[in-house]
Amino acid sequence: EFIQTNGLAKFKSNVYEVLQYIDKDLSTDALSPANKNLFNALLNLNTEEREKLSFSMLTSYYTPNDIIKPVQNIVNDYFKKNNFDTLSICEPSAGAGNFIHDLVSDKNYIDAVEIDNFTAKVLKNNINHPNVKIHNIGYENFKTDRKYDLVIGNIPFGNFSIYDESLS
Repeated sequence: EFIQTNGLAKFKSNVYEVLQYIDKDLSTDALSPANKNLFNALLNLNTEEREKLSFSMLTSYYTPNDIIKPVQNIVNDYFKKNNFDTLSICEPSAGAGNFIHDLVSDKNYIDAVEIDNFTAKVLKNNINHPNVKIHNIGYENFKTDRKYDLVIGNIPFGNFSIYDESLS
């Protein structure tokens, strides 16, 4: 079943809140029953996994459907009008797969790149097709010889530096 991202914002908030209780060794008395269950589940993660999850909760962004649908309509109209039968597509920040979901077909090939582990798992759940290759890495580390007809997405911009030896 397709995981809708509009609910993920609330989930992210809950995870981030519960992680604070674990990291600061606080009493869970103030947590709701659902968040106590989440607390117990998160205790099974090691410190590194919790740190990655915490970072993910702070930095992941899911594009709202009112932005995605018009973009998808424009893309679909353009390619139909220009008689493209088969597409090679790259999504450099695939998220949960909302931009590419409607483009998945037996005729299209898609490289979906997603750096965040949690979001990549949601993506794998949402898009399970042999013509979609999911890469759980940063786009700056993604290597391919493929040429694309379409690169689509809404790359989140943050205040993070990326080290690039070629620019040093």
